[in-house]
Amino acid sequence: MKVAITGSSGFIGSSVIGALKDQFQFSPLSFELLSNEAFIKESLQETPVFLHLAAMSAVGDCEKNILEAYKVNVGLSCTLAEIFFRQNRGGHLIFTSTGQVYDEDEPVPHNETTKIKPGNVYARSKLCAELAMTELARLYQGHLTILRMYNHTHKTQSTRFVLPSILKQIKDSPSSVVRLKVGNIEVDRDFSTIQDLISAFSLLLRSKTESLEVQTYNIGSGYGKNLCQLILELSERFGKKVEFEVDQSLMRPGEPQRVIADSSKFQKQFQWKPQSQSLSQFLDQFLEDL
Repeated sequence: MKVAITGSSGFIGSSVIGALKDQFQFSPLSFELLSNEAFIKESLQETPVFLHLAAMSAVGDCEKNILEAYKVNVGLSCTLAEIFFRQNRGGHLIFTSTGQVYDEDEPVPHNETTKIKPGNVYARSKLCAELAMTELARLYQGHLTILRMYNHTHKTQSTRFVLPSILKQIKDSPSSVVRLKVGNIEVDRDFSTIQDLISAFSLLLRSKTESLEVQTYNIGSGYGKNLCQLILELSERFGKKVEFEVDQSLMRPGEPQRVIADSSKFQKQFQWKPQSQSLSQFLDQFLEDL
């Protein structure tokens, strides 16, 4: 089955393609060419499934470049969705959003009915895209699956992200005591591994969508993991100790204190079970080779 995909060179896209290339015929759309409408139209012809991963996803970058965040996360997403649904009646578009759309003051874990109140530019832009793409799916009678993603990671992820960055600093340090510059690490995050996410995509891509118009699912482990505790246990695995130095430039405005998913809806619908629920399970998978 042909699956068009954006974000194929990113962490999630490249991992999904690498793991599932024998099951699906992936057709990547280069981000550099997505301003060319003719290219988009040609690329999305006769395409039953479209996996839209490309986004401006770094929270800090979105805060600094608000207009660009909305251009990419809303404008581009809507352009792609409109062309896809118009050219592929009944086609299935899978859009990756974020669990940060929920009100952080609501009790965790958050399910799909939790009050919506995004606290940063990235989350607000993703929510705008969700609403607009829902309208387009209904207009063209297409199928839209919105995945509200949480913190999926692995040691191969870019060091722009917190845990791969911490891992590199720990491994590269010649000293047994590593001094780390950190932002706010007293936060609870629903960390899970890219392996869990790949299994979720595999199940979703093989599913039938005849009875579905628009569906929204949370994708996370369902367990909060304290970032400080994760760092301490990660350092112990390498026989090192860490000392923390707070760097204000690493603090993220509007960042929620606790972000934990209730993904039971997706688990029940697709018989999916995340394997990185405990802190130990998570670190085992985070450090293993893909």
